Amino acid sequence: MEVIDDVELSGRRALVTDGSSGIGIQTARALATAGPEVTIIARNVTAGQEGLAAIVASTGSAKVHVAPLELADRSACSTSRVWVNQLRARKSRYQDGAQRRTHR
Repeated sequence: MEVIDDVELSGRRALVTDGSSGIGIQTARALATAGPEVTIIARNVTAGQEGLAAIVASTGSAKVHVAPLELADRSACSTSRVWVNQLRARKSRYQDGAQRRTHR
């Protein structure tokens, strides 16, 4: 993906909305080649999973995930809160690990 050829994003996280089609899937695919953990945020999880499979097949990256997010549906918002809290917990663990490595 020439647009991101010289960019190194290992150890970072990228969130891509509507990453199951169109420019969203192309953005997620380009990011996946640069090394970050990519999360496709999708209203339709089935379409998101299909996009994920296409990205993994074309890039070989195992660091691509799908997360449901439908803000128009109040019942789905609680699922989204759980997902956001999981992201925060992972970020905290990454930061704690980075601090331990820095203080050796």
